Amino acid sequence: MRATAPSLPSEDFVNLVRLLPRRQAALLFQLRTGHIPLAVHLHRINCAESAQCLGCGGGEETVEHFLLQCPRYEAEQRRFLGPWGGPARDMGALLNSMEALKPLFQFIGATWRFHARLGALELKTDPAKTQEDERKARKKRANERTKELNDT
Repeated sequence: MRATAPSLPSEDFVNLVRLLPRRQAALLFQLRTGHIPLAVHLHRINCAESAQCLGCGGGEETVEHFLLQCPRYEAEQRRFLGPWGGPARDMGALLNSMEALKPLFQFIGATWRFHARLGALELKTDPAKTQEDERKARKKRANERTKELNDT
């Protein structure tokens, strides 16, 4: 999993999850570390007999298999991750990019794979847009303070 989370827990990761609801932040952390209730992890902690994907039977159910390779979720992959473009096929970009979070959580929600454990995963706002709005507000406040200092 180091390839998908080389800087965990870094300032970049904190900034990535800062605007997320707790449920999505926890899920993203689990995806990045591989400590998530997929067959590979469950088998490693002796909670599953096999690491094989129960959805397709075509290999070990890793995070990468679940998100990008499992034929059981091919329609959801095309619908939510396909329009996002080429980087959706890159685990690093998918799990480390603010722009990828909304389609990522839409995909996971549509699979119902973790619904019993986490409930609905839809984001009400786009984290990338929220982050940009926050940046603009900080800049505006800084400009106002500078103006106040110059006026005095």
